[in-house]
Amino acid sequence: MFEPIDAVQDLDVPHHGGLKRKELKKFGLSVDEVIDFSASLNPFGPPDFILSYIEEVSENDIFHYPEREPNKFVSDISNLYDVKRENVVVSAGVSELIDLIGKAFIDEEKSVLVPEFTYGEYEPVSKLNGGNLKTIRMPDLKLEANRFINKIEENSVVFICNPNNPTGDLLSKTELNRILEAVKSKDSLLVLDEAYLQFNSVNVDLSDSLDSNLILMKSITKIFGIPGIRIGYGLTSPELKRDLLKVKVPWSVSGLASKISANLFKEEGLSFIDRSRKKINKNKQWIKTRLGRTKFDYIDSETNFILIDVENASKVRKKLLKKGVIVRDCSSFGLPNFIRIGIRRKEENKKLIDALRSI
Repeated sequence: MFEPIDAVQDLDVPHHGGLKRKELKKFGLSVDEVIDFSASLNPFGPPDFILSYIEEVSENDIFHYPEREPNKFVSDISNLYDVKRENVVVSAGVSELIDLIGKAFIDEEKSVLVPEFTYGEYEPVSKLNGGNLKTIRMPDLKLEANRFINKIEENSVVFICNPNNPTGDLLSKTELNRILEAVKSKDSLLVLDEAYLQFNSVNVDLSDSLDSNLILMKSITKIFGIPGIRIGYGLTSPELKRDLLKVKVPWSVSGLASKISANLFKEEGLSFIDRSRKKINKNKQWIKTRLGRTKFDYIDSETNFILIDVENASKVRKKLLKKGVIVRDCSSFGLPNFIRIGIRRKEENKKLIDALRSI
């Protein structure tokens, strides 16, 4: 039998949240009978104006190959952050951007630093490209800037998810700048995954510090509630952008995604983000208050999900699923005692709290 390369044979496929229809069928449930707290998306999305953009898609939008770089979207992002177009690289979501970083910048000569408990895609991308993976400890499930600073080596790559998934903690702009200075002193690369940052209004933006030692990865599908439309973007130096585009497959961002993205950062889109953030934060406070009245402890969060200590995540997840509630078992993060819940609408959050109280 023809064999794959060793790196592929030894690779574990990361687990992610979201509905698993095969699993629902096993429990005799349909999609309409469950509430999905496992995927941390904006429960108030997608907004009506995005659905109207989809209705406006023409035959030409899907008959022809899309632009390799959605021009309108790039212009909107450059204006939003007051950076040059050459600083913006568009991808089919943050996950593709992580893959591009691996292909362009990681090899057997690079050390790759990742938090102990974090998003699952950094590890396989690092291993597949030959990187020497090193884990940064997280005492009390918190990111600590000094632990990264003390471990940064020459010519290394540092991945930090900020806010961190699944713990929800957020490094401050001061802490990030300290890490960035340490990265620069070692001629290394800092990659900040800010997929969940739009759910928080705290200013930790480093777009005014873009150079060849920094890549910011941004998601739009989570805040707009459109993960089925694969598009995201990164902010970096023109030099690193050119390197990333060298290993990017052509047309990875579809014509449909390009069409929709061209309209997202108008006034109605920015207003939707602001309204959603406020409603989600209000609902998060409601959940935290109710969780405090249960037997379960939780980890406070700076974004749109909460980590809950249930002692046995796999067991509790199955019990909740039988009650029509899907949560994220965090065993794959190395946290088998914890589940992660995304914040949803108030009536849905009430069903979650009732289900937790009943088990």
